[in-house]
Amino acid sequence: KASEAIKALYNADIEPSALQVSVTRKEFTGDFTLVVFPLLRLSHSTPENTGNAIGEWLKTNVPEISEYNCV
Repeated sequence: KASEAIKALYNADIEPSALQVSVTRKEFTGDFTLVVFPLLRLSHSTPENTGNAIGEWLKTNVPEISEYNCV
């Protein structure tokens, strides 16, 4: 679904396999982590703004996502 968010937000096609998603480390809250640094060339924004934009899109459009964090 993150690739759908990127398409909607930045009008960019990205293969889901190109996204860096991993299990969140225990010292942080959450289940999964999306690394946004490689996406900054598409967003032309800061990591925090990019993460928040994608997080809000996912929260609004994916019922399984109820919250997100940017660290």
